[in-house]
Amino acid sequence: MRNIRAIVNTAIELGYMKKDKYPFSGYIIPQSRNIKKSLQWKDIQDLLNYNLVLPKDQKALDIWKFSYLCNGMNISDVARLHNANVWGESCL
Repeated sequence: MRNIRAIVNTAIELGYMKKDKYPFSGYIIPQSRNIKKSLQWKDIQDLLNYNLVLPKDQKALDIWKFSYLCNGMNISDVARLHNANVWGESCL
């Protein structure tokens, strides 16, 4: 709803919509709840020791393991890493 409200605000600002037609007056957008659930230690061990047959699946699991072992590094940040970021310039 926040995205829609931002679009409506932009439309009013640019003159595509009249201010008296604003649909969010009196409406409060509820805050989202971010409930974090951790894995059980046995489940983590199972994932870290799991071996797959297909190379593409193994690569996906390896990327998840790397992300997990880097304290939950965001997958998009993992995708942007270069060898120099992991090993350092002097190790190449």
